Amino acid sequence: MKYYLRTIREFGFPKSVRADKGAETILMAASHLAFRRSEKSDIPIQKVWAYGTSTKNQRIERWWRTLIDQQTDQWIAYFDELRGKNLFDSSKFDRIALQYIYMDTIRLHLSRFVDMYNSHPIRRQTQRQWYLPSGKPNELYYYPDDGVRNYGGTPNPELLSSFESQIVWFDDSKYLADDT
Repeated sequence: MKYYLRTIREFGFPKSVRADKGAETILMAASHLAFRRSEKSDIPIQKVWAYGTSTKNQRIERWWRTLIDQQTDQWIAYFDELRGKNLFDSSKFDRIALQYIYMDTIRLHLSRFVDMYNSHPIRRQTQRQWYLPSGKPNELYYYPDDGVRNYGGTPNPELLSSFESQIVWFDDSKYLADDT
């Protein structure tokens, strides 16, 4: 949530969002509706936030599958092996110890994976050029074409500050690499 609000502060917020129905999206949906209603008080949630299946999220689902296959499966298997040998019992203290020992290494592996992925070229799709630009994700994100229109709405500053003050206690960067 903190990352979501930082992104809104920096780039604005979209007119609408489509997401899978998950517990992690409830606060984002509520805050997004509040931002939109600060502009237009009677706008229904259906015009602001759409829940749906992941069938239209095939690209991100494929990315998650690749991340799991290339990075996280090996750690899951390793921690399962520790559990099988009774060297890890899932207690609070065991989890803290494993985080202390392995978090920096896992974070480094994930960061390298993301850097590699964001540097690979996205192939041109002749049937959908209007939908999906080609190029490298980092370049598309940081150096968009001059003709790209920013549809991000400017958040109500009081509302944004109110949301940020409610989660000031949460440190979302605790397990992220510094440049994330």
